[in-house]
Amino acid sequence: MDDYIQQIEASLEKQTRYISNLRNKYEDKEKFSIFFEILKKRFLISRLTSLSDKKDIIYFIFQKEFRRLLDQLYKEYMNFLVGKKEEFEYFLDKFETDVAKYIEYYAQASGDIYLIEVAIRKYYLQKAKDKDINRFLSRLNLIFGVIRKILKKSIADEHISRYLERSLYSKERIDNLGWDSFRKNKKDIWIVDFFEEFEDLFFDWSEISLQENHSNEYVEEPPDAKQIFENVKKQLEKVLTNIDSNDAEVVIDNLNRIESSIKIGKGILRGVFKVEPSKNRSEKVKLPRILNYVGEDIKEKLKSRKEIILNKLEEKKFRGIPADLFRRKMFIKTLDFDKFRERIENFYYNTFEPAVYHKIFESMIRIWPDGDFKNLCKDEARWIGMKAREGAVLSFPDLKLHKKESIHFDFWQIARAVTILVYDIRGSTFMGEKLHSAEKEEGIRKHFQKQLIDIALKYGGFPVKDTGDGGIVLFSKNSHILYMDFNRYRLGDKVPEEFTLKPSLDSPVRAVLCAKDMILEAEKFVKDNLKNYEDWFKEVKERKIEFHGISYDKLPPEFKKIFQIGIGIATGQQGVDISFGINAFGEPDVTGNLVRNANLYSKAKDPNQSVIIADARTIYSFLFSLSDFEPITDSGSFKGSDPDNIEKKLVKEIKEWYNGFDGQYRVKKYGVDISRIAAKINGIKGAQIDETHIPEKRVIIKSEKEIFDTKAGKIKIFYQILPEGG
Repeated sequence: MDDYIQQIEASLEKQTRYISNLRNKYEDKEKFSIFFEILKKRFLISRLTSLSDKKDIIYFIFQKEFRRLLDQLYKEYMNFLVGKKEEFEYFLDKFETDVAKYIEYYAQASGDIYLIEVAIRKYYLQKAKDKDINRFLSRLNLIFGVIRKILKKSIADEHISRYLERSLYSKERIDNLGWDSFRKNKKDIWIVDFFEEFEDLFFDWSEISLQENHSNEYVEEPPDAKQIFENVKKQLEKVLTNIDSNDAEVVIDNLNRIESSIKIGKGILRGVFKVEPSKNRSEKVKLPRILNYVGEDIKEKLKSRKEIILNKLEEKKFRGIPADLFRRKMFIKTLDFDKFRERIENFYYNTFEPAVYHKIFESMIRIWPDGDFKNLCKDEARWIGMKAREGAVLSFPDLKLHKKESIHFDFWQIARAVTILVYDIRGSTFMGEKLHSAEKEEGIRKHFQKQLIDIALKYGGFPVKDTGDGGIVLFSKNSHILYMDFNRYRLGDKVPEEFTLKPSLDSPVRAVLCAKDMILEAEKFVKDNLKNYEDWFKEVKERKIEFHGISYDKLPPEFKKIFQIGIGIATGQQGVDISFGINAFGEPDVTGNLVRNANLYSKAKDPNQSVIIADARTIYSFLFSLSDFEPITDSGSFKGSDPDNIEKKLVKEIKEWYNGFDGQYRVKKYGVDISRIAAKINGIKGAQIDETHIPEKRVIIKSEKEIFDTKAGKIKIFYQILPEGG
């Protein structure tokens, strides 16, 4: 049972506003999708075993131990270049064996290690300062070949690895990769010049404009305009037909969706989907210009354009072509076009394309950490933890961040709700015994109630009912407006006979924050009024504590119980879980399961403090809305830490966010801690939650808010809310 609850919470954590913000900041699905489509055409899905189930950038975590090993190889190679050959060969044997052990677990799972090879090359490209990096990486390719032999039983296909080894490696990002990157290699510079000079003969530049500013996926056979806009017309007619029965928010939401449909329709007609980037993105996704050169049938185009090329070469006296590509007939020097074509094809297929494809693979992975600890932050560590749940994080040594099974819920649906808060004031008996005055007791309680109602109004709540030792507060999108309407009704204004509560995303949020402020106000009320109720503290005075020197912390436990409160919060659907209107006495009233449940939760007691208990739907909605949260066991600030300590803390952060929080959350923004309760709550009959004794096969998840044991009936999930650190 506990596993099911944790999977629900894990699904919630991935859909919160905070994770959505991280996704906008770090995710790059659009470019990943574009690159994957390009790779599929070159290598086929069957060979892309490590990428075929991925939809976003893959993180490689190179921990200190692994980075030290890679750094040592580069250092030993530099020594080898200056004559220390024996030391290098000795180190090399050990390096090959050690690295093979590190990556064996992944090779067994994926069937290929081409991505690991790319990741290691990328690490060296980022780190190495030597200008002759290609010389080092050529030696590294030989090492990879040895490692593949060590792991040969695990490798299904070496095709990609062998292909990428032919690459000319460049430190530029793929967005900056261009012909200049290949001109740096002195060999065959004339071929680079040739492609730049004659690019119009080979590349259809009209296709490039269609590929810019796009995202998501290609559409093989786009539908015609009539079909697309006929669907949009139907959507619009539906909105206009129901405009009288829907509120403004629903109408605006539907119109926004229609506008999105039109934008997507335009993208389809261009051959690609076009989705506007998130607000947090600085620019739209663009296809790097260099990618428009790959995948061309150069052999066929050279053959079909032979005469044009020869004429232009003769006309422009194209320089740089090696002498061995010319032949003499009598006294005439002519270009041997077959040799010329062969040399260009060889460069294109064996240098240019492997380099571009390697750069594509590099763009689809992220090495973490990248060596610059100043740029490491909690946010990215948390995002990596979330990505690890999908199996999109690989670590060396293995942190065991393997893919987790997940349950998906659409929390948007349950987050739009109405919420009831019931509060129960403690200590009435104690206060009556001390005062021996019903009139004075009533005055104190009335004053305290006024403080709590002010808090409810502050959060847009509707104080529906005063129950004597407590009250009921309603939260909805229009709860404050309804409260004002009822005030006008009391003044004699006419009010409609029926009232409709409007659900909102923030109703549960406002209820939780209201509850927190209520229990803080209860404590503050006692502290502020110690000097006003001298009659209550005779026992304290007899202990030789000067009255005006009494502090809240010095009070005996029974005195601290004065004005402790119990708060229950329940969230649900208007008309199903709650009914709201005017009762027979002309007063506002609420009925339904939400009221009964919230009242039940408000009876929960803790001998040492006020208590807030909320149902699962309240907490799901609250967490779903958060722009930041963390585990209660947060690792604290990283400022001033040395790199090793920072790395340890960030790895700890990754693992915490990967494992999930087991119902324990800290929300610093609002100063609250949230804990799932898996024990009996005092005063609530039948609320025993002993998940460990419920066989999984008997458990049914009916909806986001209802988990059933097929024999015991509905099981409710409760959470306790405490001021941070409480």
